[in-house]
Amino acid sequence: MEIDFRTNKLQKAYEKSVEAIKRWGPEVGKWYSRRLDEIDAMQDFAEVMAYPPFHTHELTGNRKGQWTITIIGKWRLIVVPSDNGMSLLVKEVSNHYGD
Repeated sequence: MEIDFRTNKLQKAYEKSVEAIKRWGPEVGKWYSRRLDEIDAMQDFAEVMAYPPFHTHELTGNRKGQWTITIIGKWRLIVVPSDNGMSLLVKEVSNHYGD
């Protein structure tokens, strides 16, 4: 599956784990790269949605069309799949409850 990034910082954090660790700490940084590697190995977004550890679900309200994928704990990726489901855009990394 093709992965695109909303910002260069998100892409660099994936390409260089030291960048991810600087941004989100060692645990989240490690899992950020791992999750994206898992997504990259999948065929399409349907496979992403079916993978239980991701806890993938669509957001609502003004975020309709965006989906969350669990990184670890309360941390998640916010992504937007392409219309054909063959690629996705990583929009942001967030701590769901802000702590």
